[in-house]
Amino acid sequence: MEEIEYETAHNAWAAARKVYHDAQMSLAKVRALNFDEIALKATAAMAFERGFGDKDRRPLRVQNQMVAFGVAWDAVLLAAEASEKAANH
Repeated sequence: MEEIEYETAHNAWAAARKVYHDAQMSLAKVRALNFDEIALKATAAMAFERGFGDKDRRPLRVQNQMVAFGVAWDAVLLAAEASEKAANH
């Protein structure tokens, strides 16, 4: 495999995958404070993680959709906060 420099290519791929995963997790952890921010975060998820409904191939070559998960969690938290505020008024 040395003649095709497999190890060098694999190491570069692994390093790029780690950088992407770290950036993905950083964005997923940013807490949206309102629905405008959720919309922005959802747009980033669609652009970089693609859609859930793609039947031809998995998004990002088997990467998980962590930003999309963060969007869903933020929506739940904002809805719970809004519900709590409404109940207290």
